[in-house]
Amino acid sequence: MARLLFGIGAQGPLILELYTLAQGNWDGAWVTWGIIGFTLRHGEIQKIVLGVEQKAPARIQEAFGADADALLEVMRASPPEREAWANRITVGAALAEPWRTEFQWFGSFPEVQAEQRMAAHANYFVPAARTAGELRLASELGLALCFDIQVQNGGVKQETRQTVAPLLGSADELAIREAVANGAADTAKPTYREDVRARKLAIARGDGVVHGRKVILANWGLAAVPADE
Repeated sequence: MARLLFGIGAQGPLILELYTLAQGNWDGAWVTWGIIGFTLRHGEIQKIVLGVEQKAPARIQEAFGADADALLEVMRASPPEREAWANRITVGAALAEPWRTEFQWFGSFPEVQAEQRMAAHANYFVPAARTAGELRLASELGLALCFDIQVQNGGVKQETRQTVAPLLGSADELAIREAVANGAADTAKPTYREDVRARKLAIARGDGVVHGRKVILANWGLAAVPADE
């Protein structure tokens, strides 16, 4: 299951884009980059960059060149300084060049991808797997749903857990997954609520329409079968 979620060992342009895509400060996250959208605002990008500096420092120089020292300085700067830097290098929703290309190049290195996977596993997959166990979600779809909520919504909220609790002794897993999906939507900001609902229910059910497109999770290797963590 973890291999499916993180694309470990997978090849191809789509998987590479997940590791390399970077966005500017269009949403208050300052900079967003990497396999699950690590953010500068919440300290995730800093940890990955500084982790690579310790383990494979040459990769920072290779990717950022003359900007490497400036990058490392920002990674150690105060939050207001990091936010100001993010605003300076943001154009619309995108990063200005050369930063956009430099972050893409940085994310293409295997050492950097490994650092991203370690962060995603420890900070998102592990708590998601714990939540899935607590909610008696043993399938790939159940674990994927908890992972998606952990990444996008900060985890399953207490209000949702209270709603789901009466189902745990009698309902089948699909009903629990749907309740968790609807709970995630109901606790989201009103502006995004129905968008969240469509996404979460598609994961819970294994298919659905998200942003006007039909999504079938079995095509991505996720189904209502026991999860192999």
